[in-house]
Amino acid sequence: MQCVGTGSGFHMYYVPRLLLGCSIVALSACSTMTIELDHDASANFSNLKTYAWVSRAKRDPILTRINDEFVESRVQQAVNSQLATKGYKMQTSGTPDFLVSYYASLRAKLRVRTDYEGYREPSGSLGSSSYAGGTRTRVYDFDQGLLVLDIVDPQTKKLIWRGTAKDAVDLSWSQQRKTAKISEAVQKMLSRFPPK
Repeated sequence: MQCVGTGSGFHMYYVPRLLLGCSIVALSACSTMTIELDHDASANFSNLKTYAWVSRAKRDPILTRINDEFVESRVQQAVNSQLATKGYKMQTSGTPDFLVSYYASLRAKLRVRTDYEGYREPSGSLGSSSYAGGTRTRVYDFDQGLLVLDIVDPQTKKLIWRGTAKDAVDLSWSQQRKTAKISEAVQKMLSRFPPK
């Protein structure tokens, strides 16, 4: 359940049917970015021309776990740039065709890897072999960043499109690299918006 605010109050919208069948893709061993997309098949995306951001004050503080003005600025700049290239215009007054919101979080993760040590020796039967020696298990810890973009119908307050990006991140990265990583995630998500 998520919150999107318009006017003076909060409006709740539910997304169980959009999330049915969505699986969480685990971060791969090489830490490449994982993108997931979903949308409401009954929504009409062809009439969307203008948009507005859900304001910070109207977003659910529990969902926005990274409550960082720098992250917010980078996300909004990246989204505004991508939407502009697609011909969408940000609207500052009146009712836009769609609302944009984001959710960001950072989670400590562990990755376990087991390597065989020793050598491979033939086992007697044709084409088969076995390992001689032992195994070594290594545990790696890393931070996984999650960025979610939501597109919401301002009339019904229902979620009509969601993009999710996951990747390993390093808090010691430079500002330029952090900005580039967010821009990459946004570009990959919005490259397939609107859905065909």
